Amino acid sequence: MSIFTGAGVALITPMNPDGSINYPEMEHIINDQIAGGTDAVIVCGTTGETATMTYDEHIETIRACVQMTAGRIPVIAGTGSNCTKSAVKLSVAAERAGADGLLVVSPYYNKATQNGIKAHYKQIAAAVDLPILMYNIKGRTGVNIAPQTIVDLVQEVSNIVGVKEASGDLSQIADIMARCDGEIDLYSGNDDQIVPIVALGGKGGISVLSHVAPRDTHDMVIKMLEGDTDGARRLQLKYIPLIHALFCEVNPIPVKAAMNMLGYQAGPLRMPLTEMEEEHQETLREAMRKAGLDVKHAGEVNDLAKAGNEVAKQIMDDAKEYLANFIGVVYGYADPEIVILGGSVALKIDGFVEEVEALAKERVYEIMKPYVKVRKSTLNEDSGLIGAAYLAFSKAE
Repeated sequence: MSIFTGAGVALITPMNPDGSINYPEMEHIINDQIAGGTDAVIVCGTTGETATMTYDEHIETIRACVQMTAGRIPVIAGTGSNCTKSAVKLSVAAERAGADGLLVVSPYYNKATQNGIKAHYKQIAAAVDLPILMYNIKGRTGVNIAPQTIVDLVQEVSNIVGVKEASGDLSQIADIMARCDGEIDLYSGNDDQIVPIVALGGKGGISVLSHVAPRDTHDMVIKMLEGDTDGARRLQLKYIPLIHALFCEVNPIPVKAAMNMLGYQAGPLRMPLTEMEEEHQETLREAMRKAGLDVKHAGEVNDLAKAGNEVAKQIMDDAKEYLANFIGVVYGYADPEIVILGGSVALKIDGFVEEVEALAKERVYEIMKPYVKVRKSTLNEDSGLIGAAYLAFSKAE
């Protein structure tokens, strides 16, 4: 049985302004993806900036995703490495964290032979019971997984069940399907090739586009599988300009920009990735509008960032003053910081956190409510309360 059929989102990892992982926002994105029809979550892949994660962050992010998804759709964890020992360690840990399957990229930089690639995958597969999808993306790894290598691994190793094909070579993909006689779970790794790959017998796609168009990406696959080739074709062609815009700079730079434009707190990128160039932002913004996405305020984000943070600072100062007076803190003695996590309001003073009574908490929300779209589970001073988009979208409402 396939791990999933349809469209799986290659999940971004939302970050706080300081570069730490924004887990509450990750849960928000996952819930929206599930509500939008996404069929699986692929966590800690290329789009998730896994290359800049520590080992502990990597496993914690997988564990958090499993908990947030709560069995509603499968969670496939990226556990690839160019060190076989490290890939085994990650894969075992991901299985313990509750993942439903693994996505394992072929060894990068080392430029292993086809025999080396086979040995690499076989050692990983022997260490876990989870189904494994190979990931073929020569543009990032430097080495193509040859069709016969893919076929051999699927036929010789029971828990290697398929491949995410991002070679971009439809002739190679057809060759794989022919050699396997269709007995392989093959997923498109390129959003502009979902329909042709499903037409060749693929199970769906592992998609970046799903972030901004989950329902249509799901429908694109399902229509094709159910024989509505015209409907699938129309959806594929509708999104070609947006797909190109989502890859006009290296992934995940554009998709994180797109998610910020839609009002999510996708946050910054980790170095060495940098923010999207302004010219490309305009191209992306226009492609999103033409695809019917609501980005009417996105063009004002940069200006709103400055204005919004000033408003946020004033709101926070007002709230801090109220709380400081409420619990009798003298400003000359300490500089209090408001902390709002999980719906609980507290005041942080010289490292100590003082819980605030419900009356004060409600007053703080009253102060903030006219200005910001408050999401209580993620609100804190370090995130600037809003990012720019929150002020924009709250005023739009």
